[in-house]
Amino acid sequence: MTDIAQDHESLDHVYGRIKNVLTQARSRAWQAVNAAMVASYWEVGRIIIEEEQRGKARADYDMCSCS
Repeated sequence: MTDIAQDHESLDHVYGRIKNVLTQARSRAWQAVNAAMVASYWEVGRIIIEEEQRGKARADYDMCSCS
């Protein structure tokens, strides 16, 4: 194998490793963002429920006859 071919294979290997590092980092970033969004939505839901219930075990719902 010529030196040029070996250099090319070596570079391909290095580029492949770099690609894997970046792909894994991107995946971890998406997981972190998704976890933060789920936690945020959970907290928003908790705030809404607390406001609706105002200390009661269940919220009061007015039944309207909307036609």
